[in-house]
Amino acid sequence: MISAEKNLIDKYIIERKKGIATSLGGEDCLRSYPMGRSSGANMAFFSTKLRWNFATDVVPFDFRIWKDIATGFQLALFHEIGSVAEEKEELGDETRSSAGAGPRMVSASGFVCRVDLATGEEGQKTSITFMYPW
Repeated sequence: MISAEKNLIDKYIIERKKGIATSLGGEDCLRSYPMGRSSGANMAFFSTKLRWNFATDVVPFDFRIWKDIATGFQLALFHEIGSVAEEKEELGDETRSSAGAGPRMVSASGFVCRVDLATGEEGQKTSITFMYPW
């Protein structure tokens, strides 16, 4: 138990001296990893995404809890690479990557519903996200 407490204290001391960057993992960066999987004082993240619009018809819908007008259906392909490190010079020494695909529906109100299936070094992860784009 004392070792775990010392590790936690050391972690907080490093964070106070150097700060902490946004962590990698979750629905928006390195999607095949759990939220907050990798964190450190410095972070580098690169992502590329291709969205293909396969339906742009205006279609009203009513799903009991969500009534709107669908304006687009898309398929998104993505690939992401990220790295975290305590020192800037160490960024990129160890990287993690994630790649995948998923459908999206965009509504007239700007609401986006997306389902992503991502795969990485630690396995696969599926996420369902409801959000406004900005």
